[in-house]
Amino acid sequence: MNAQRRLDDGTYGFCADCGEQIAEQRLIAMPQAPYCMTCQAQHESPLDRHGSVLRT
Repeated sequence: MNAQRRLDDGTYGFCADCGEQIAEQRLIAMPQAPYCMTCQAQHESPLDRHGSVLRT
């Protein structure tokens, strides 16, 4: 989901995964960030949420 759509529907600034507020510093650095730092790290990790290696 893009930042404009999140602004329009009132979800801008909240993580698309966990729903927590995204840190202001992160939004200043990356206004289009859809995830908080915790969830972003999980998206970048080669492990899934259960600790198993993801296959591509």
